[in-house]
Amino acid sequence: PVGCAAKKQEVENQISYAQEHNNTHQIAGLQKALREIEEHCTDPQLLKQRQLKLSEKRKKVTERQAELERARETGNPKKMAQKQKKLDRAREELQDAQNMLYR
Repeated sequence: PVGCAAKKQEVENQISYAQEHNNTHQIAGLQKALREIEEHCTDPQLLKQRQLKLSEKRKKVTERQAELERARETGNPKKMAQKQKKLDRAREELQDAQNMLYR
C-alpha cells in the first residue's frame, strides 16, 4: 500500500499492538487518528504535505551546513563537533522525509 492506504495500515497495526498490550489510552488515540485518516486523507493532499516537509528538511540541512562552516572558521573543535552533530541529524531527517515521500 502507498499514500493514505499505507498510513491507514500503519495506524491499524499500531492499534493491534496496543490491543495486545491492553493499552486502552493508546487505543483510543489511535482510533481517533484512524477516523481522521479515513475522513480527511487524500493521496494528493498527503503527497503535498510530504513534499512540503521534504522542502523544509532540505532548507534545514542547508542552514546546518552554513552553521558548520561558520564554526569551522572559528577553529573551535567543540563547536565544530556540535554543529556536525546537528548537521548529521538534519541529514537523517531529510532522508526520512525522502523515504516517506511516496509511501
